[in-house]
Amino acid sequence: MSDLYIIAGVGNPGPEYQCTRHNVGFMVVDRLCGRWAIPLRAEEKFRAEIGRGEIFGNEVMLLKPWTYMNQSGIAIRAAVDYFKVPYERFIVVLDDVDLPLGRVRMRPEGNSGGHRGLESVIVHLGTNKFPRLRIGIGRDSAGRATADYVLSRFTRVEWEIMDRILWMACDQLECWLRKGIEVAMNEYNGLTITAEKEGKTP
Repeated sequence: MSDLYIIAGVGNPGPEYQCTRHNVGFMVVDRLCGRWAIPLRAEEKFRAEIGRGEIFGNEVMLLKPWTYMNQSGIAIRAAVDYFKVPYERFIVVLDDVDLPLGRVRMRPEGNSGGHRGLESVIVHLGTNKFPRLRIGIGRDSAGRATADYVLSRFTRVEWEIMDRILWMACDQLECWLRKGIEVAMNEYNGLTITAEKEGKTP
């Protein structure tokens, strides 16, 4: 039987949060669903939307918790435990205000960096030794409080960058599945996407 991998994007459910900066983890999962033709369905047992398919010879589960960002660990722990997935075959995708817009950063382990969704996963799993992919959203140049900034939507110029970054994050996750985390980090962590033209807002 093929190995099961879990890719969990964190964010907030509901139309009022759609396309906000804090929901880029959900956006990556949505794009993978489209690329891999994996539909999501509600799964009460995990308090999440999930979808499964065979990708590169391994079974992959895509997961979006509906427990809201600050309780993301509840849904993720339930799925990881139920399927007995080793932590090296599970990855969390999240936004990062300390990483500039236009960058991605995959790591095999580490602390939460103040991200409450990631902190929830660490608390519920009882360890920080699991992979994560951070999507840079940068800090607000206007000086808004972080809590307000992450719940705002991208400007047109920012979205032109983010649109390409989301696809690059999908590419990095595919590299992780095919070649492992070291290769995925080496090939993508140092790349930067910059604005070339005005983009369309989501």
